[in-house]
Amino acid sequence: MGPGACGTVNNTRYRNTENTSAYISALKAGQLSEAEREHLTPQAKRTELLGLQLRTDEGLPASFIRKQDEDFVDMLQTEGLARRTPNGMLQLTLKGRLLADEIAAGLM
Repeated sequence: MGPGACGTVNNTRYRNTENTSAYISALKAGQLSEAEREHLTPQAKRTELLGLQLRTDEGLPASFIRKQDEDFVDMLQTEGLARRTPNGMLQLTLKGRLLADEIAAGLM
Protein backbone atom coordinates (compact mmCIF):
# COMPACT_ATOMS: atom_id res chain seq x y z
CA MET A 1 0.00 0.00 0.00
CA GLY A 2 1.34 3.41 -0.97
CA PRO A 3 3.03 5.11 -3.89
CA GLY A 4 5.16 2.69 -5.92
CA ALA A 5 3.92 -0.34 -3.96
CA CYS A 6 3.60 -3.66 -5.75
CA GLY A 7 1.35 -6.56 -4.98
CA THR A 8 -0.18 -9.72 -6.31
CA VAL A 9 -3.81 -10.71 -5.92
CA ASN A 10 -4.82 -14.10 -7.31
CA ASN A 11 -2.98 -14.20 -10.66
CA THR A 12 -2.65 -10.44 -11.17
CA ARG A 13 0.40 -8.39 -10.26
CA TYR A 14 0.03 -4.62 -9.99
CA ARG A 15 2.18 -1.58 -9.25
CA ASN A 16 0.88 1.71 -7.91
CA THR A 17 1.93 5.00 -9.39
CA GLU A 18 5.13 6.33 -7.82
CA ASN A 19 3.86 9.92 -7.88
CA THR A 20 2.63 10.69 -4.36
CA SER A 21 0.31 13.52 -5.47
CA ALA A 22 -1.28 11.34 -8.16
CA TYR A 23 -1.62 8.49 -5.67
CA ILE A 24 -3.41 10.69 -3.11
CA SER A 25 -5.64 12.26 -5.78
CA ALA A 26 -6.70 8.82 -7.02
CA LEU A 27 -7.55 7.67 -3.51
CA LYS A 28 -9.55 10.83 -2.79
CA ALA A 29 -11.51 10.19 -6.01
CA GLY A 30 -12.20 6.61 -4.90
CA GLN A 31 -9.98 5.18 -7.66
CA LEU A 32 -7.04 2.83 -7.78
CA SER A 33 -3.65 4.34 -8.50
CA GLU A 34 -2.29 1.48 -10.59
CA ALA A 35 0.51 2.31 -12.99
CA GLU A 36 0.89 -1.26 -14.24
CA ARG A 37 -1.10 -4.50 -14.19
CA GLU A 38 0.10 -7.89 -15.36
CA HIS A 39 -1.65 -11.26 -15.54
CA LEU A 40 0.61 -14.05 -14.27
CA THR A 41 0.61 -17.37 -16.07
CA PRO A 42 0.85 -20.48 -13.87
CA GLN A 43 4.54 -20.79 -14.82
CA ALA A 44 5.25 -17.13 -14.01
CA LYS A 45 3.49 -17.48 -10.65
CA ARG A 46 5.50 -20.63 -9.86
CA THR A 47 8.72 -18.87 -10.80
CA GLU A 48 7.90 -15.90 -8.60
CA LEU A 49 6.95 -18.08 -5.64
CA LEU A 50 10.14 -20.13 -6.04
CA GLY A 51 12.26 -17.02 -5.74
CA LEU A 52 10.32 -15.72 -2.75
CA GLN A 53 9.75 -18.92 -0.78
CA LEU A 54 13.38 -20.02 -1.01
CA ARG A 55 14.37 -16.84 0.83
CA THR A 56 12.08 -17.45 3.80
CA ASP A 57 12.95 -19.28 7.00
CA GLU A 58 10.04 -21.62 6.31
CA GLY A 59 11.40 -22.64 2.91
CA LEU A 60 9.86 -24.07 -0.23
CA PRO A 61 6.88 -26.43 0.08
CA ALA A 62 7.45 -30.00 -1.09
CA SER A 63 4.68 -29.49 -3.67
CA PHE A 64 7.01 -27.15 -5.59
CA ILE A 65 9.64 -29.83 -6.06
CA ARG A 66 8.99 -31.68 -9.31
CA LYS A 67 10.20 -35.22 -9.95
CA GLN A 68 12.81 -33.88 -12.39
CA ASP A 69 14.17 -31.61 -9.62
CA GLU A 70 15.00 -34.43 -7.18
CA ASP A 71 18.61 -34.96 -8.37
CA PHE A 72 19.24 -31.22 -8.13
CA VAL A 73 17.75 -31.10 -4.61
CA ASP A 74 19.88 -34.09 -3.60
CA MET A 75 22.98 -32.25 -4.84
CA LEU A 76 21.98 -29.13 -2.88
CA GLN A 77 21.73 -31.21 0.28
CA THR A 78 25.04 -32.99 -0.38
CA GLU A 79 26.78 -29.64 -0.91
CA GLY A 80 25.30 -28.24 2.31
CA LEU A 81 23.21 -25.65 0.47
CA ALA A 82 19.79 -26.93 1.52
CA ARG A 83 18.02 -29.31 3.87
CA ARG A 84 14.60 -30.93 4.02
CA THR A 85 12.55 -30.40 7.14
CA PRO A 86 10.57 -33.25 8.73
CA ASN A 87 7.44 -31.90 7.01
CA GLY A 88 9.17 -31.89 3.60
CA MET A 89 9.96 -28.18 3.23
CA LEU A 90 13.16 -27.36 1.36
CA GLN A 91 15.14 -24.80 3.35
CA LEU A 92 18.29 -23.10 2.16
CA THR A 93 21.19 -23.05 4.59
CA LEU A 94 23.09 -19.81 5.20
CA LYS A 95 25.55 -20.94 2.52
CA GLY A 96 22.64 -21.72 0.18
CA ARG A 97 20.98 -18.35 0.71
CA LEU A 98 24.05 -16.72 -0.82
CA LEU A 99 23.22 -18.66 -4.00
CA ALA A 100 19.41 -18.29 -3.83
CA ASP A 101 19.08 -16.86 -7.34
CA GLU A 102 21.11 -19.67 -8.89
CA ILE A 103 19.22 -22.29 -6.89
CA ALA A 104 15.86 -20.84 -7.90
CA ALA A 105 16.98 -20.88 -11.54
CA GLY A 106 17.94 -24.53 -11.18
CA LEU A 107 14.41 -25.33 -9.99
CA MET A 108 12.72 -23.49 -12.83
